[in-house]
Amino acid sequence: MVSPYEELSQIYDKGWGFFGESYFRLVKELFGESFFEHRRVLDVGCGTGILALKLAQQGFSVVGIDSSPQMIALAQAKVKPGLPLFFKVQDMKELNAKGPFDLIFCTFDSINYLLSESDIAHFLARVNSALELSGFFMFDSVTEVLCNKHYGKRSRKVGGVRFLEKFSYYPRRKIAITTFQFEDGSEEIHLQKPYGLRELAPLLRNTGFVICDKFSSPEGELYRPGSERLICITRKKECL
Repeated sequence: MVSPYEELSQIYDKGWGFFGESYFRLVKELFGESFFEHRRVLDVGCGTGILALKLAQQGFSVVGIDSSPQMIALAQAKVKPGLPLFFKVQDMKELNAKGPFDLIFCTFDSINYLLSESDIAHFLARVNSALELSGFFMFDSVTEVLCNKHYGKRSRKVGGVRFLEKFSYYPRRKIAITTFQFEDGSEEIHLQKPYGLRELAPLLRNTGFVICDKFSSPEGELYRPGSERLICITRKKECL
């Protein structure tokens, strides 16, 4: 068994890179290009740096962190000389980034890897400490609606790599397990816990955030009860 994203990192851009592209388009729509210059950004769970790279190319100064050394190595390889972009390996549960930041992102299910509400609360408190008073924190979460469809298996080929993707969800424990089995015999197991507005709203409130807007997809569809994904735009309470 290998650690999460040790194998997937090599094909991540081809199989899942479109998420970073779609979040970038949403950011441009929400904030406008005039907001981009001379702003500091922290991208938590940055993966291979797709979103971070696009933001840096638009004028943001960006720090990207991820717990996977393989993902960070691929992200770092994309950095051109002079680009205001820095990556480092760091577990989001122990977030320790020198702020303040004008924008903090935690996208594409990263928060679902925190398997308890106490871990979420701890993470949110650290985000709040790193965020500029007038800044924004944007994150997404897979909800239980999607996880209840999380079963079965499928064979895939991405970037020339074949693998079997197996899904299971345990409602009583609220744990979703995705297993990736590769032809060379290696296996990655990803554990995630779904969180919806009911669980996250009080945690955000208790750690000093207010929700400004909610979406169900990076394309800007509005969040409703029954949505498979929750995207939140939040700010610090003190700034309102």
